[in-house]
Amino acid sequence: MAYKLGLKLWSINTNNYLKEAVKLYNQGVYDYIELYVVPNSLEQLEEWKKLKSNPFKGMAQNAGGAIPLLWRGAEGGVVRNTKNYKRLPYNPALKQKAKELRKAGNLSEVLFWNEIKNKKFKGLDFDRQKIIGNYIVDFYCASQNLVIEIDGESHAEKKEYDLKRENFLKSFNLQIIHIYDSDIKKNLSGVMEFLNNHPAFGTPPREGNHSAFGIPAGDGNSPTLTNSPPLEEWHEVTEWSEDCLSKKGNHSTLTNSPPLEGWHEVPGWSKEHPSDESGLNIPFIIHCPHFAHGFNLAKKEKQETNKKIFKEVQQYADTLNAEYIVIHGGIDGDIEETARQLASFNEPRALIENKPFIALPNRMGGEFCRGYNTNEIKTVQEISGCGFCLDFGHAICAANSLKQEPYSYIENFLKLKPQMFHLTDVSDMTSPYDAHPHLGEGQLDIKRILKYIPNNKHITLETIKNNKENIDDFISDTMFIRELENENPNFNR
Repeated sequence: MAYKLGLKLWSINTNNYLKEAVKLYNQGVYDYIELYVVPNSLEQLEEWKKLKSNPFKGMAQNAGGAIPLLWRGAEGGVVRNTKNYKRLPYNPALKQKAKELRKAGNLSEVLFWNEIKNKKFKGLDFDRQKIIGNYIVDFYCASQNLVIEIDGESHAEKKEYDLKRENFLKSFNLQIIHIYDSDIKKNLSGVMEFLNNHPAFGTPPREGNHSAFGIPAGDGNSPTLTNSPPLEEWHEVTEWSEDCLSKKGNHSTLTNSPPLEGWHEVPGWSKEHPSDESGLNIPFIIHCPHFAHGFNLAKKEKQETNKKIFKEVQQYADTLNAEYIVIHGGIDGDIEETARQLASFNEPRALIENKPFIALPNRMGGEFCRGYNTNEIKTVQEISGCGFCLDFGHAICAANSLKQEPYSYIENFLKLKPQMFHLTDVSDMTSPYDAHPHLGEGQLDIKRILKYIPNNKHITLETIKNNKENIDDFISDTMFIRELENENPNFNR
């Protein structure tokens, strides 16, 4: 994606969500955690530190990373690896599109399919137009954990999109082989000979003696037929044992494999398979407590309490090497007092977040929020030198309170050049009160909102979490955004 997606958690959520957070990060579901710091929760900081120092040895593999790739039946035929097949994310909204692609079928895909369908190629079972996450791949083989893509001329025009797609697929340890459309049309027999000798289709390792991929580790981007090395340089592995495995970096390679000049390190390997030395190193953004937890910069009489709470916040930020600290302007009081206290912290990572005009009546008494318009945000920026986090839902609530058009109100905030964004859907586009429904469940024009966001910016999804045992609903929200990007890879430019 052209932006970074964030998972919002509270510092006291360690028991419920910590392992889930690791698993989803390893799978490439999100790019960072925005951690709301509850006051007096420093005892939990040690748990969050583990996300910087590989807390669960082998967890990347156990949580959806490397697993045995294939096994053979008694008759020698390859058994479908249903464990590989079922662990991949699946967006049912793409089912009809995949069906249409299979039915339409361009010439090169049809020619290639005729060579591999019905287990004609090495007894392997392939799927055509397989949905993986929010992408549809040309051909997928579960037993080999392998994707084959047929590349036409159009791929040259969308390199950035293809790279994001490729990295997403590799986050599930998928091998990816690219074949040119023209090679299939002009030299199909040569393509099949190339694949027949490709290490991805070599004899599998015996149980207990496999590397992460079961082959020499490459970038998954095996050379296409047009520029592949001479076939005599490839060879099928007929015997796997501990003797032929050697350690290179964080993965196994073959000591008797072909020359490695044509191979490359797997991008993101250390993320999927962290070593004890490097750790997971999940990026963090820290969110300050709000008024309900005693932090209110708008009130002078709260200054000492604010200082105490902010020291704890900074300890979280320093320990987790946070890029930003997001701060609310406070309730009632005075916006210049907010700016003065924030300036006294001398915190270069600080971002002021815009707020609704009035707080939720059932939680905070319906007090007036500071930072509800561009003038107040600018005041804080000018006095304290802080940056800006734009919360789209808050802006809409404030616009409704002030009887202004919501999207125009947002566009005025965009002139302040926010460093990051908060996003949820909006249940009622006329309500002055904030809510956090899942994406696609409300009335917000999310396509329009995403067009507002520049490339490479942070977007924290602040949607509600319905289950205290897992964060599957967060996955659904990320899939919703990726589906929008799938429809138009350049929609946010």
